[in-house]
Amino acid sequence: DVVADRERLQRNVERWLAMWDHPKPVIAAVHGYCFGVAAQMCVFADITIVADDVRIGEPKVPIGGGYVAPTWVGLVGVKRAKELAFVPGNSVDGPTAVEWGWANHCVPAADLVASVGRLAERVALVPPEVLGIKKLAMNPAAEAAGFRQSLSGIAEMDSLLHVAPAVLEMRARMKEHGLKAVIQEFKVPPTTPLTITGEE
Repeated sequence: DVVADRERLQRNVERWLAMWDHPKPVIAAVHGYCFGVAAQMCVFADITIVADDVRIGEPKVPIGGGYVAPTWVGLVGVKRAKELAFVPGNSVDGPTAVEWGWANHCVPAADLVASVGRLAERVALVPPEVLGIKKLAMNPAAEAAGFRQSLSGIAEMDSLLHVAPAVLEMRARMKEHGLKAVIQEFKVPPTTPLTITGEE
């Protein structure tokens, strides 16, 4: 049901926007695997700290239609967002996420929670009213650059693609052979200059 699918996807966007609009700063602490809507959710956090063991990307099987990558454009740029969207199974690590502007800092995995806690304690030194106004002042700058506009059609595009013949065929293969087997078909190393040139 395309309509029900679109409504489900839009509810996710509205949930993430509630984080974006929340008067208190939201800090995302990310470790391990962060794919699909998990990677999308982090875009709406005010600050994102990643562990050095993180892998961030789109879903491993290309069955979505531009639901995640458009939210990345304002952070990493359109060309990097397209690279993550176009190469199935692609991902970035923590240092790359920081270099690209998707995350603020990359810390050792064992220190992630403590590091985020220390950062939150420092943020909490600022009175809540001041933090709320600072956030209220900065979010419109991102929105003027098109942040909210970039969300306007993503639920529709994704729900339409979910019923496309190629996606239905892939879902049938997943049902017949299992998700892990289909993921293996799209497993590639993260894109780096070495994977593009073929050098060893």
